[in-house]
Amino acid sequence: MLSPGLHTLSVSFTPSDTVDFSTPKAVTTTIMMNQATLDVTANSATKVYGTAHPAFTGSVTGTESNNSFTETFAITATISSNVGSYPIVPSVTGADLSDYTEVVTDGTLTITQALSSTSLIASATSITPGQPLTLTAAVTSTTTGTPTGSVTFYDNAISLGTVTLKAGAASFMTSALAPDITHTISATYSGDMNFTTSSTTASLTVTVAPLEFTLTINGATLVSVYPGGTATYAFNVASANQVGGSRFWMTGASMQVHDRFYGGWGAVAEIAGLHKGNINSSGVGLDMVTTVFGPRYTWSPHHLRFDLYGQGLVGDVVAFNTLFPMQPFPIGSDNGMAVLAGGGMNLRATPHIGVRVFEADWLRTRLADTTTNIQNSLRAGAGVIFRF
Repeated sequence: MLSPGLHTLSVSFTPSDTVDFSTPKAVTTTIMMNQATLDVTANSATKVYGTAHPAFTGSVTGTESNNSFTETFAITATISSNVGSYPIVPSVTGADLSDYTEVVTDGTLTITQALSSTSLIASATSITPGQPLTLTAAVTSTTTGTPTGSVTFYDNAISLGTVTLKAGAASFMTSALAPDITHTISATYSGDMNFTTSSTTASLTVTVAPLEFTLTINGATLVSVYPGGTATYAFNVASANQVGGSRFWMTGASMQVHDRFYGGWGAVAEIAGLHKGNINSSGVGLDMVTTVFGPRYTWSPHHLRFDLYGQGLVGDVVAFNTLFPMQPFPIGSDNGMAVLAGGGMNLRATPHIGVRVFEADWLRTRLADTTTNIQNSLRAGAGVIFRF
């Protein structure tokens, strides 16, 4: 078969009887041989997000003279490409490919959402009224990858709250579960571009104990009266759901901003956070944030490298992730007034950096409790100072 292009053809004739016939002149002509059309096609395919590509197929038609070609496919999508459509581009190789004009038809790879699975655990399955409960949902892929989006937590089909997933997990804390009820807790994942929505299938129940109280007589238990007279007794009623204890240690950190404006006098603003994970083995913790502001006096001897200071600050305290005795049942957070008085010593290391050798303060807060609603705390700390 002639290859594509311009060809010159000639024909000549030599008679067998050259005596009676003369040999004619050779005749020539030209001919243009065009390329054949080779149709190269890729078939469309579908796969689930996070799975390997399927084996791509296609067809090659229009071959001539038993020519043989090998078809291959190229695609930009990978195993982790997002849900969507991606072109499957076919191509062929073969010894006689230059004899053909290729007509290429792409296929389409459609990536669909993968299934997700949602599981749920609770920090406890039996709690006292107002005790903080942490719910943690884990959302996993049935293929590969990590789901994003959010999880909504439900108590008996009533939404408790929605939390954004972080690394496939979401945690929600509540202290508002009603007492004397067994709660059925569930969680639903919202889904995202690559994963379908899903909900917990196994039931998770949390039992909240009933509200209880103790009744003790206050005063004499035996009173003498005349017949027909009246006897009066006094009783103390206290919550029996109280947790924790009267004294415990907390850990935390603080940040202060201080400016001196007249001699040793200045003003300071402070925000501090304190945490206790398990108060006296009660299973209940406490997180507390104080924000206070007020005057500070600093004495700085010129011949020494240290400063001594005293301060009196007032502000606000917010406490949460705990249990406060309130009616009709305990609550998990409270806020009130905070007063701080104390002082400390700073060591000047460089013109811009110093060391807080110590600070000792008395902190008085006003939060709900079973007696005076006043808490007195001793706070001690040390740190680093930056001067500007």
